[in-house]
Amino acid sequence: MGAPLSEARKKGKMMRTIKTLLLLTLLFTATGCKRITAFFHGGRTSSEKLICHIDPSTLDTRFVISPDGRHIAYESIVKDKWFVVVDGKEGQPFDATSGLIFSPDSQRVAFVDIEAISSGVVLDGKMLDGIPGHIYHRIDKLIFSPDSRRVAYVAQNGRKRFVVLDGKEEPSYDDIDRLTFSPDSRHFAYMAQIGSKQWAVVLDSKEEPSYDDIDRLTFSPDSRHFAYMARIGSKQWAVVLDGKVGKPYDGIGKVDIEIRLDNDIHSGQIDYGSLIFSPDSQRVAYVAQNGRKWFVVADGNELGPYDGIGQGNLVFSPDSRLLAYVAKVGGKQFVVIDGKVEQSYGVIYASILTFSPDSRHVAYVAGDGANDKWFVVVDGKEDAPYDKIDGLTFSPNSRRTAYKAEAGKMYFVVVDGKVEKSGEDVGTPVFSPDSRQVAYAVKIGEKWNVMVQGKMGKPIDDFIKGSEIVFDSPHEFHYLAQKNTAKNGSSFDVYLVEEAIY
Repeated sequence: MGAPLSEARKKGKMMRTIKTLLLLTLLFTATGCKRITAFFHGGRTSSEKLICHIDPSTLDTRFVISPDGRHIAYESIVKDKWFVVVDGKEGQPFDATSGLIFSPDSQRVAFVDIEAISSGVVLDGKMLDGIPGHIYHRIDKLIFSPDSRRVAYVAQNGRKRFVVLDGKEEPSYDDIDRLTFSPDSRHFAYMAQIGSKQWAVVLDSKEEPSYDDIDRLTFSPDSRHFAYMARIGSKQWAVVLDGKVGKPYDGIGKVDIEIRLDNDIHSGQIDYGSLIFSPDSQRVAYVAQNGRKWFVVADGNELGPYDGIGQGNLVFSPDSRLLAYVAKVGGKQFVVIDGKVEQSYGVIYASILTFSPDSRHVAYVAGDGANDKWFVVVDGKEDAPYDKIDGLTFSPNSRRTAYKAEAGKMYFVVVDGKVEKSGEDVGTPVFSPDSRQVAYAVKIGEKWNVMVQGKMGKPIDDFIKGSEIVFDSPHEFHYLAQKNTAKNGSSFDVYLVEEAIY
């Protein structure tokens, strides 16, 4: 009787093994090798790739991180020679370099080669000197187009300055500023100074009417419209939209102020960062001021007046239907959404005002202005108060929120109103594309970790300043990590860390 039972057990074990292999085959097909590896390592695995070694003693300026968070470049000085180092690979020597930038697609690098009496642009490791006249006395304001295919910069020979666009020289002016490509990379604009007092916009190589001052060159998201602010006369400002001058105000976007301090009068400016298009490119809004009263001008209609408008806080909803901003009347501040006044507070952190991706929810940070406490307000509901709040964000599906907060000497990440993890410091939380995961950096003791699903990864010495955690898929993300090679962190290696979770 024992033998048949043993055979049955063997057959059962074999069937379970076959089912497991079939399951793993399906899992591999659906999720890939990284998630299979994560499956066998408790739900998470990581790989490291050495990018470069940083020796601050040879570092001329801070390093530059590519937009995709995978590459690093910097200017190095060795024996009076400058080298541009990209991902640890040192280029040819120069007398000096400046203006180091990555292209938006992270695949190209450009910088300015500065010699004793001339300068030139180096693109993809090659000097742009194939056409006569491409070596100039001075070069600055080097930029790529959004599609990474075009390059523009300001060059100077003698006292005159001019734009070089796609290798072709534009007309010369007394000064040039605000080089701007359209989102589709097909159009290009800049400010040009004519004489000592006049400025004009040059759009697609055509000079527009001149004004006493110009600011905030702005293309619409669809690249079909173009707007800027122009000063007319000594005090009046107006928005110029598609060549048409709007209503003049005492101030638009930037306002001159005077502050009395210790019996001295100090002049300055408040920059409201306004003049925005809606995502569908059909609407325009900006902040304007007449006398002591403030307005939001949307689609040509004045909203207000108010005693003040929050700085840099005009926000259109993703569907372009709603406009939100922070306004002040008397001693109270409040959010206005599509003309509707929300709950008033002592103070509102105007720059942290955001719509959810589906345009159905609004979140911001407010306080009573008395006890230096701040709290997040989502659809009118207040979260717990903290000493400081930053990094407020909605999940891609609009159902969740996350932010970093500070209380005393501890830092927290708060997800869906609940404290997830505290430490000596934390990074800005990032949602995965499917909104299920939240990743963030947390410092405990002298080490940093990435927290996901309530679990910490391998400790690292630090994150590279300016880098972020970037999700590549719902289950994969990467970041740039620092590993000290000296005890005081004076030199270190930079690693690209890629992690997989399930």
